[in-house]
Amino acid sequence: MKGIVGKLILLVLMTVSLTSFADKIILTGRPVILMPEADYYTFPSTYVPSHNYHFVDISGDNRVCFLSQQPQLKPLDLLRINIVQNNKTFLWYCYRYDPRYFEVDY
Repeated sequence: MKGIVGKLILLVLMTVSLTSFADKIILTGRPVILMPEADYYTFPSTYVPSHNYHFVDISGDNRVCFLSQQPQLKPLDLLRINIVQNNKTFLWYCYRYDPRYFEVDY
């Protein structure tokens, strides 16, 4: 009986652990340092975006930025910034990096 209860508890814990892992957003690479200008930020000239998010460093603070708000990240600190790229201005929604929501894959 003890063995069955122990295995059942282990199975539940593994399921919860895998579910938590599956919900994380996987970030690749290191954060790109954004360059502040007057009332907006720019990318370094060597930056090439490759995902629907941007892993950035804003004044020493790691953030993950999107073009639209992300409801699943609502508990995180949100910073709205303007980005200028190719002479176009975009409003970004940048959430503070938190390992409970993101996983970095270098």
